Amino acid sequence: MWEMGSSFGSEEKLPILQGRVVALDVILASSSLAPKVLRLLGIYAPCNAAQESLRSFWSEIWSLISQEPFPHLWMAAGDFNVTMALRERSSGALSPEALIYQDFLTASDALNLWSLKHDVDVNSDYTLRSYANGAKSVVDRAVISSSPIFSASIQTQRDFLGATDHRAIHISAHILGSEGPSLVPFLPQCSLPPPRLLYPYLSSSTKAKFDDFAGRVDREIADQGLLTHEIVSLDEFEFVYCALSKILLSAGDDVFGRRRAFSPQLQPPTISSRD
Repeated sequence: MWEMGSSFGSEEKLPILQGRVVALDVILASSSLAPKVLRLLGIYAPCNAAQESLRSFWSEIWSLISQEPFPHLWMAAGDFNVTMALRERSSGALSPEALIYQDFLTASDALNLWSLKHDVDVNSDYTLRSYANGAKSVVDRAVISSSPIFSASIQTQRDFLGATDHRAIHISAHILGSEGPSLVPFLPQCSLPPPRLLYPYLSSSTKAKFDDFAGRVDREIADQGLLTHEIVSLDEFEFVYCALSKILLSAGDDVFGRRRAFSPQLQPPTISSRD
């Protein structure tokens, strides 16, 4: 067991969780609800691990969720490195870790949000796309306590800028209000990032754009004297760093432009039943 002491968040950690889990308790307040404790976990599950190690990992996750002080509700999200259905993997193969993760879901009586989304399509909902072979899968997931949740949903954020082969996921959840089935969102809607640069692949037809981009950057750097700017302090470094960033972004905007912003079509919450 992970001995946490008398307060949640002790520094004592089991080796299997080190570097793979971040956890915090959030106090939720609302005009129509008594304060509630949400235990929120960010997870990076082991990949291609031995079954015993993986089973131990999810066992310790459940111990972390269920330890005192007991939360009113909890949610875990992140890279679970598991798919739960053939439609979640472009290869059509079921993830070998699925049975172990299903045991965790059964023990915790939790809602696996991708499983509640009946129209999952790996070609549009994938969260991981391999750089090596283009294979797609839905491995970034979210799981949430079944009570007092009224409705919850998950979707892929399809225009996400990041140095990764993953795409972000967006989670919405509502809890029951104190008077009837009024909806109280406890996770605010996240604003989408600005459209990313439309970066073309280098080819004979796009080479002129790259030459134009490089020329603009070189001229701006020379005009602002950044090549000869002496860096002797942290403030000087920050000045040069910010100046270079502005030059690169401005030249990228002018030469490449930006992708069209993705506007997700959000569906109203619905009550999902589980067998």
